[in-house]
Amino acid sequence: MLDYTLSTEQLAELRAAHRRTRDQREADSIKAVVSLAGGWPAEQVAEVLLIDSNTVRNHFRRYQQAGLPGLLQMAYQGSACALTDTDLVALDVHVQAHLYLTAKDVAAGSMRSLGSPTPPAG
Repeated sequence: MLDYTLSTEQLAELRAAHRRTRDQREADSIKAVVSLAGGWPAEQVAEVLLIDSNTVRNHFRRYQQAGLPGLLQMAYQGSACALTDTDLVALDVHVQAHLYLTAKDVAAGSMRSLGSPTPPAG
């Protein structure tokens, strides 16, 4: 079993950060770390926060390795835009002129307006 012990100062830092944040993702990350330090099993923390137990453990690991900034850092970076500037302008004009009710319809209509094949279902 891993050691999820935190000092009184670390717990105070996390609780203060939790009171300050308005970001739900940050709050849940902090709650995961504090709960593990309080003796909760990762599986139980995951069930309460509606996340995976490995994510709970990863939150704790990130806090141990990089402190509060590491815990709260958004790791997902995304990818570069594949559209040209001309395509972006055409897409903007198309979306402004058409009302779509679902994300799937937006994707399909946008692809058609750019002369691309319809994206796969899913």
